[in-house]
Amino acid sequence: MSDKDTFTSPDKMGSHIRPFLEAQRTGLHEVSDGSLLYRVQPSLENCLAEESRVIFSKGKMVQNMFLNLRYVEGGGVEIQIEWIGVP
Repeated sequence: MSDKDTFTSPDKMGSHIRPFLEAQRTGLHEVSDGSLLYRVQPSLENCLAEESRVIFSKGKMVQNMFLNLRYVEGGGVEIQIEWIGVP
């Protein structure tokens, strides 16, 4: 999937959450609370301002991300995503 906007060329969406989705696919049956599942380092391919961690916390898989904004003087976005299993 690519994004389509009027200001920049299309780029791949979801590259920031790929480790999150991979961790979810592995199954979380025997994961203890507070377990670190993945670490994602900032790179030229992502907009991460700092390391992003995918952890298992309080029965949910969680990833916090601090993203740098591009093509602006400064600023960023803080995002938290959670995977909640629904029976």
